[in-house]
Amino acid sequence: MENKNIITYAAVCVAIAGLFFSSVSSVSAATLNAEPTKLTVSAGEEARVVVNIIPGINEREYTAQVELKYPSDLFKFETFSYNNKWVPVIRSVYDEADNGDVSIIKTAGYPGGFTEPEVFGVAIFTAKRSGTGTIIFGNNSFVLDAYNNNTLVGATLPSVVSVRAVGPDASGPGYALASIISFGVFSNTITFISVFLFLLILYIIYLAMRHTGEEEDEE
Repeated sequence: MENKNIITYAAVCVAIAGLFFSSVSSVSAATLNAEPTKLTVSAGEEARVVVNIIPGINEREYTAQVELKYPSDLFKFETFSYNNKWVPVIRSVYDEADNGDVSIIKTAGYPGGFTEPEVFGVAIFTAKRSGTGTIIFGNNSFVLDAYNNNTLVGATLPSVVSVRAVGPDASGPGYALASIISFGVFSNTITFISVFLFLLILYIIYLAMRHTGEEEDEE
């Protein structure tokens, strides 16, 4: 009977210890987040996503890989810029930005490691049309410590940002016409002046032809 009690007591202790260590493991895991969590842009405008890395408790992290997945029918990936001390790993698999794959992967090391939350970088997308979509972290993301252990394991990967695009289709003729009318497609003053003079000449020709027509009618 006494042996049974000892076995039962030992089993309870093991169970409690298991719960304790699992809770410690989940608490100390690194996490990813992004700002803002919600964003509204017009078709053709940029959507900027700031990626942050929060290291695990009492952990010094050295390397990070972030995968961002996005709906390619709604967004076009433009650029990604790393922040501060991050040293990019520009190699196949570690640095991917193919719009056809609807995801981007960016990897970089942090010399000396970091123990406080750090901005990893800024991803810029362009809204192709009106609609609603979500940019999320992918499962290829990881955060490595000094022993190359992935401290992101077990952590929940949250949605990055919910983006709502409003306005006309950025690829349609209506948007292009609106851009021309607003001179949004002109990149410099010389181009603007050239177009203005061209339109002015057309207007003068129109007035001259109209005047000639009126004289012919009077005769």
